[in-house]
Amino acid sequence: MAPDLTVVLNRGGAATVNATVNGKISAPHIAGQVLVTNFSAEGRPFTRLSAGIEGAKTGAAVSDGVLARGALQAHFFGSGGAKQLEAGKI
Repeated sequence: MAPDLTVVLNRGGAATVNATVNGKISAPHIAGQVLVTNFSAEGRPFTRLSAGIEGAKTGAAVSDGVLARGALQAHFFGSGGAKQLEAGKI
């Protein structure tokens, strides 16, 4: 299990998730966008985190990810598969 990560919204910060869920309850597909602005993670300040997200029973993916601190930016993407993901067993 991963250790806890302390994230705090700083003055003027916001967190937004816009997502849709399609498919059967037994096999949902989730897709959306995440945007977090003006926040700190483990005491380190960042100006923006944005990414596209997708998830299903067979895996998850992150696309067009950007983590920014002022003019510095890190771009990322990734995906992972599983035989079957279940709530509470990730």
